[in-house]
Amino acid sequence: MRSPIIAVFFCILLTAFPAWGKETGQLNPSYALKAAQLFQSGVEKWYAGDSAGAVRSWEDALVFDPNLEEAHYNIGVALRDQEILDRRETCLSREDVLECLGAVSHLSERPATELEKALRYLKDAVRLNPSRTNAVYMKAVIEGQLKRYDAAETSFSNHLEQYPNDAEIHYLLCAARRAQGKLEEAARSCKSAAQYRPGHVKAHHLLGSIYLELQRSGDAAAAFQKAVVLRPRSTATWFNLGLARAENGQEQEAIDAYKRALDFAPDNGAAHLNLGVVYDSLDEGSLAIRHTRQAQRIFSESGEWRQAAQAEKNIGRFLKKYWGLAHKNRLF
Repeated sequence: MRSPIIAVFFCILLTAFPAWGKETGQLNPSYALKAAQLFQSGVEKWYAGDSAGAVRSWEDALVFDPNLEEAHYNIGVALRDQEILDRRETCLSREDVLECLGAVSHLSERPATELEKALRYLKDAVRLNPSRTNAVYMKAVIEGQLKRYDAAETSFSNHLEQYPNDAEIHYLLCAARRAQGKLEEAARSCKSAAQYRPGHVKAHHLLGSIYLELQRSGDAAAAFQKAVVLRPRSTATWFNLGLARAENGQEQEAIDAYKRALDFAPDNGAAHLNLGVVYDSLDEGSLAIRHTRQAQRIFSESGEWRQAAQAEKNIGRFLKKYWGLAHKNRLF
């Protein structure tokens, strides 16, 4: 779905404007009329599906009226759509929202990206009207896309001063703070997102991930548990719940969570590898070796050689521990 483009019919309003001249520093009325015509042409092109033509018309409008706020905003939104939406990306529905958006922008390949240009126009829109919340919001999202997390944090915080109950902004602020290593602050933001929208599964999941980084495995497990209730078929959430349970010393609960992850993704090598470790902690040697061999096979077939080597190392340790067979023919 396209982002909203503001269609304002300036031509009617211009008839009420006084004549502007150099003496007053105001815009010449003929320039204002031309800017309005170009702006309206851009709106028509946008809704006709010609986004590139729309941007050109709005840029031409700014030549005649550099302070045309609506044109700045529309260009920013349109350029962002060309960079992201035309690639059919759905980063805003992803748990790693800012990391995803940053990867899509291809900054290393294109230093002068459309996103950079979009950000400049949106900054001008905010400068011309600081209370325009949709421009503030879009500016902050693009700052996150460009991995300018400190700037994104400031913009999201400014937005929340006017709209403190905006759950999605609390969530994005959480992601921006986490990206900067501000884990405690990030956790508070994710908790706020979940408070204002209890069904915000991404906020619960991200909160759990942050708690894991903070080594608060009990809190992490509680957050992931809420997430799997909301999205019971999420392999990633069941896997992370297994991590949290294992770190919390709840081996059987961890096994149950990893198995649920495997119900939805049987070839999840990491789940098999971790199951091997948990079974080993319970001295269940046969099960530990069985799952670790599964992990080694999956990793080898997918070319994940570092993980395959780790699985091979674990198998050798388990064989030596349980049967002294590290250098003999394998029995399982």
